[in-house]
Amino acid sequence: MGVTYKSVQERLREAGIVMSKKGEVHRINYFGGLEETALYTTSLEEALTMGLGMARPEGL
Repeated sequence: MGVTYKSVQERLREAGIVMSKKGEVHRINYFGGLEETALYTTSLEEALTMGLGMARPEGL
């Protein structure tokens, strides 16, 4: 089974990252993050990897 937009969005939300989509472009950012911290990609797999990389380690 491939990844879906909804599954990636939910996983990132649990990690404190928000993902939105406009056309084919996925925007990944911190909740309340400014444009300077946003990342963009057209790949769901890359969105997941980038978003999890942005997430803070638990306990910090």
